[in-house]
Amino acid sequence: CGYTLDWLVQWRGVSLGVEVDGPRHFLGRRPSGATALKRRQVRAFGTPLVSIPYWEWDGMRDGGARVAFLRRALEREATSKGAEGGSGARGLDGRTSSAAGG
Repeated sequence: CGYTLDWLVQWRGVSLGVEVDGPRHFLGRRPSGATALKRRQVRAFGTPLVSIPYWEWDGMRDGGARVAFLRRALEREATSKGAEGGSGARGLDGRTSSAAGG
C-alpha cells in the first residue's frame, strides 16, 4: 500500500505494526484524515496496528513505565480482534480511535 511503519514487531507469534504519532498526525486529539486513512489501509492489508499518540508517550518520563505501557498495548492488540483483521487502530490506552475506522 506504499506506507512505512515505525516498527514491525513479532509479539506472541503475531506481526504487529507500531506507529508513534507526533503532533502533525492529529487535529486536536483526533487523527488527521491522512493518518486515519493510513491506519485503515495498513489494517486492511492484515497488519494489526498499535498507535502511540505523542501526548501519551510524552506523559511518561520513566523508561520502565514506557516499556510496561508498550508491552500492555502489544499484548492487548495481539490478543484482540485487531490481530484477526478487525478495524481501527488501538492506542496505548486500549481504545480504538473512531477516526481510524473502529
